[in-house]
Amino acid sequence: MIQDKNLNALKEKYPKLLEIINRTNIDIMLVSTAKSGELTAQINNNYIHSKYDPVKEADKVSENLKKSDLFVLGGFGLGYQCQSIIKHFPNSLIVVYDPSLEIFIDSLKYKDISNIILNKNVIFLTGLSPDYIKDFLIPNKIEKVTYIPLINRVKDDPEPFQKLEEIIRLYNTRIEINKNTLKKFGKLWVKNQSKNLPLLGYKKDISVIFGKFKGISGIIVSAGPSMEILIPYLKKLQKNFLILAVDTAFKSLLEEGIEPDFVMSIDSQYWNARHLEGIKCEKSILIADSSIQPAALREFKNRVFFVHSSYPLGKYFEKSRVNFPVISSGGSVSTNIWDFSKKLGLDKIYFIGQDLGFPGNITHYKNSYFEKNMLRTSNRLNTLETQSFSYIFNGYPTFVTSNNGDKILSDKRMSVYIDWFKEKLSLDSNPNTYTLSPKACAIEGLEYVEIETLTNLPSQRSKIEEILRTLKNREENYYLPNLLESAKNFSNELNNLLQIAENSYKLALAIMENYKSNKNVDLLLKKLTINDQKMIQDNLKDTLSFIIQPYIKEIAESDEKTPLEALEQSIQLYKNIVRTGILHQKYIEHSIYKIATLM
Repeated sequence: MIQDKNLNALKEKYPKLLEIINRTNIDIMLVSTAKSGELTAQINNNYIHSKYDPVKEADKVSENLKKSDLFVLGGFGLGYQCQSIIKHFPNSLIVVYDPSLEIFIDSLKYKDISNIILNKNVIFLTGLSPDYIKDFLIPNKIEKVTYIPLINRVKDDPEPFQKLEEIIRLYNTRIEINKNTLKKFGKLWVKNQSKNLPLLGYKKDISVIFGKFKGISGIIVSAGPSMEILIPYLKKLQKNFLILAVDTAFKSLLEEGIEPDFVMSIDSQYWNARHLEGIKCEKSILIADSSIQPAALREFKNRVFFVHSSYPLGKYFEKSRVNFPVISSGGSVSTNIWDFSKKLGLDKIYFIGQDLGFPGNITHYKNSYFEKNMLRTSNRLNTLETQSFSYIFNGYPTFVTSNNGDKILSDKRMSVYIDWFKEKLSLDSNPNTYTLSPKACAIEGLEYVEIETLTNLPSQRSKIEEILRTLKNREENYYLPNLLESAKNFSNELNNLLQIAENSYKLALAIMENYKSNKNVDLLLKKLTINDQKMIQDNLKDTLSFIIQPYIKEIAESDEKTPLEALEQSIQLYKNIVRTGILHQKYIEHSIYKIATLM
C-alpha cells in the first residue's frame, strides 16, 4: 500500500513526525488523473499541478533554473517539483516548506514519495513557522538560495509563504552585498590587516568588561540628520549615560565638546579613516576591525581594541592569541555597535541619529564629514543641494514612516539595515533598545522615547569611569612572540604555495601550446592535477581563497566552454593566485620586520 510505504520512510527519517501523523486523518486535496496519466491535485478548486502533464510542467520549471546551493520549495503537493529538482540538481540541498502539516499528510495517501522522503538532500519543514528556514541559511556554505513556489498552493495561504520569500530575499541580498564588497575591497583588507598586525599583541581584551554595565544605560550616536536637534540634550546626558558613537559621528561630537566613551569603526576604506584622522581625544576607546586603515588608529594609541575578524587573514593570525570577541554585523557600523552595547550588559540602549532615512531630504548631520565634504566640493554647477539629491536618488529612494508619523525618504541601501534591525529586535530575548529621534524611520520593536524624559536621571559617571579603568595595563606586547612566529610560518607556507602556482601557470601555458599543435598533453595534465591537489590541501588555501574566489566562481558559473576556453580561464586563475600570493608576501614581510623591532 502506497501510504504504508511512505509512512515507513517517515518512520526511518522523521520518527517524531510520524507520531503526529498517526493522530491525523484529513482529506484536503482532490486528486484526479491528468491527461498524461499521472495524478494531479486541486486545493479549494484550484489545480496545484497541471491537469494535462504535471511531470512535464515540473521539468519545464527545473530546466529554466540555474545551479543553486539550496532550493526552497513553497508547497509540496504530490511532489512533482521536488522530484524534478532532485533529477536536475542531484547534489543540491532541497528544503520543502508548507505551513500545513495536514496537506503533507494527505499527500502520503496517493503517490509513492518514499524515495523523496529518504533522500539525504531533502528536508521537510511542514506545519512550522517560515522562520525555521533560517537554520539552513548559513553564510560561506549556502551562497545561493532559489525559491520555487507552487503557485496555486501559495495563493491559497499567502501570508506564511510571503514571509518565507522575504527571508530568502533578505539572505540573498546580504550574500550579494558581501560578494561585491569582497571583490572591491579584498586587497585593501590584506594591506590593512598586515600593517595592523603588530597592534594585535595586547593581552587584556575588551571582553573583560562585557556584562559589567548592569544598572547603567547607554546612548548610541549616529550621524543622521536628527542628531542636530538632540545634541544640546546630549551635553547634559553625558554624566548619566555611557556614550557610544559610530565613526561618522565622532568628530562632530568632539566639536560640540562631547567625548564619547567608545567609538566604533569597521570600514577599511580610506575615506572612512578621515572620520578619525587628526582628532584630539584623551579618553575615547576605539573598537575596530583589524582591517581598518592604520591612519585611523594613530590618535588612540593604546586605547584600540579589536573585534573578531570575519576575513581569512585576520582569522589566521588570531589563532596566535586568544580570539577577539565576535560582534554581530548587519553590514553597517550602527548594527555592530548595537550588538557591542548589548554585550556590555547595559540596562537600556537609546539611539540618536540612527535615522535610516533622510528627514527633510538631508543625508547627514550638518557638521559631519559627509556634509562638510559636500559643502567643500560644491560650486555653482554642483551645489550642496544637487549633491544631496544625487546621493539620495542613486540609492533607489523609497518612502518610509518616521516615528512622528511623517513620510520620509529612505533608500534600498537603508532597507538592508532596517530589515536587519527588525529581525534582530524580534529575536531579542532582552528587549531594551529605544530611539530618541522623532524623525527617524519607525522600526517595529524600536520604541520611540522623548529625550526630555531622560534629563533628570541620577549621575552614573563615576561608576562608568571605574569600569573603564579596568581596561588599562593590558600588557601591550604579550602575544607578539606568537604573532611573529605565526607570520614567519605564513611567509614560508606562502612561498611553497607560490612555487606550486607558478609551476602550474607554466604547465598550463605548455598544455595550451601543445594542444594547439595537436600534441599529446596527458602527462602535462597529470602533473597539473597533482599541483591542483597540493593547492587544495595547502594550509593557506582559505586565507588566499577570499580574494581568488570571485575568479573561481566566474569559471564555475560560466556557460559551457571549449577545452581551449577552459584552459585560458585556468591560466588566468593561476596568474591571479600568484599575484595574490605576492601581494600577501609583500605586506607580511613588512609586518615581520615591524614586530621584531617591538620585541
